[in-house]
Amino acid sequence: MIKTSLTDSLLWPMRKVIPILPGDYRDLELEPMGTLMVKLVQAKNLLNMDTFGKSDPYAIIFVRPIPKQMRKSRTINNELNPIWNEQFQFEVEDLATQKLTIRIFDEDSLHTDDLLGCAQVPLNKLKPGILAEFWLTLVEDLENTMEAKHRGQVHLELLYQPHVEDRRDVSTRSMTSLEREITRTMRQHSVHGSPFSLPPSRPEQHDFVRGVLSIKVLRAENLMKVDSVGANPYVKLLLKKSNQKKTSRVINKNLNPEWNQSFHFLVEDAQHDMLVLEVRSRGTFGKHFLGRCGSTLSKVLLEGEYEASFKLEGVESGQIFLHFNWISMSLQRQPFNNS
Repeated sequence: MIKTSLTDSLLWPMRKVIPILPGDYRDLELEPMGTLMVKLVQAKNLLNMDTFGKSDPYAIIFVRPIPKQMRKSRTINNELNPIWNEQFQFEVEDLATQKLTIRIFDEDSLHTDDLLGCAQVPLNKLKPGILAEFWLTLVEDLENTMEAKHRGQVHLELLYQPHVEDRRDVSTRSMTSLEREITRTMRQHSVHGSPFSLPPSRPEQHDFVRGVLSIKVLRAENLMKVDSVGANPYVKLLLKKSNQKKTSRVINKNLNPEWNQSFHFLVEDAQHDMLVLEVRSRGTFGKHFLGRCGSTLSKVLLEGEYEASFKLEGVESGQIFLHFNWISMSLQRQPFNNS
């Protein structure tokens, strides 16, 4: 309790207002400058801390190391490559100096939970309103990031949205409202005689609930050879939460196939769904695995349409090229949040 109280009172960013004369000084308190949306997507190649079975990982995520401002993911049992696809929201007081910290633990019902690894992202790497994706290497100690032991990686998506009143200028984002008002007044009465022009109050908000997701499987390159003829590749698509499945046609005897084939999914909860894609080869003696990849729907919901390539995991080589398109079917538009 003492540690938490001191941390909350003294840890930057924190401003202590000491009144000299009686009055209302609430306007001098340091105000949050924006909101950070965090999607914990997945982790891979985590340490196995259990003698029998595998680790049971969960994550603790925070910007300020205060219990009431920390968020905990669900535990995924007996898994070294967990997929969470969970979202969390944090207030940001100072974008220039604060960092997002994630710690992944192995849940143990009999003993203290073991730390599997941790990582940090400086928030000054983020651009307002632009989704940023990170694969972070996990370490045991954030002060020593050069350890030799491999602890796996964690996949995060971050979106920073400044508050409307704090989007006027980078130099004023850590000011109080009184300081911002003084700065604004000085600008308006400068020698140029023109007021400071404001950017749009907030990026366009997008629907994260219901709509039609269209995925065009364009092509693949450098697929693994599985027999004397190379491979007969095809693609299996799965929307994880809604359990919708699609399968492409087979391209015979080709390690660089071109499908240019489109698939359409009616998505009821796009904010929490995820695409999992596998490339396989169909042969005389059965099917062969040629790699997999996964993607959340966050980017297509924000941008509406985009094209990207994905490295195939679980194999030595191969990548696949996809085109995403989103059409909203909801009347109510909602921001990227943890609803």
